[in-house]
Amino acid sequence: MLKVNKVLNKIMLSFNNIKDEGAIALGGALKTNKTLKKLELEYCGIGPEGGKALASALSESSAVLTTLDLRDNQLTNYGNDMSGVLAIADALKVNAVLTSLVLKSNMIGVDGSKALASMLKVNRVLTSLNLRNNRIGPEGAKALADALRVNAVLTLDLSKNRLCGVYLRYGKEGEQLGTLDPSGIQALASALTE
Repeated sequence: MLKVNKVLNKIMLSFNNIKDEGAIALGGALKTNKTLKKLELEYCGIGPEGGKALASALSESSAVLTTLDLRDNQLTNYGNDMSGVLAIADALKVNAVLTSLVLKSNMIGVDGSKALASMLKVNRVLTSLNLRNNRIGPEGAKALADALRVNAVLTLDLSKNRLCGVYLRYGKEGEQLGTLDPSGIQALASALTE
């Protein structure tokens, strides 16, 4: 349907367990579709292979998608396989149309945030990036801070990412885990003043 559809500009498929197989099919369709601007794939069980297929579509010079929501998937297979996120970051180095990307709750960690930071240094089209709840930590925050020194057009959500190395245990009021490391927040603050 998407390969030949000339009218549909937004599709919401959230909470459908399409997994990698569905994402691969959508990635193929996006390579030829010239009308779809917004794609919502929240909670779809998409893993690294699906992420790579969507990245392949985003890297096409004919891409028209402006908004992609991949929140709460398994793009990194719970932190064990970064290939999907790395492919998306690489694709966005050449993509000239995507303005909004939501990767909330995909456990991208330090490696994923460093790849996205590298992308942000060259991408001037992306204006909104949601990385909420991805365990980025201080090292990921420092990488993103370096990117913000170059990319000043971005709205960036870094909520709930252990940016200072500490976090509260769920269900245990006030119990703090981790080791305090303010270097990530300090780097972000420094980037805001330059």
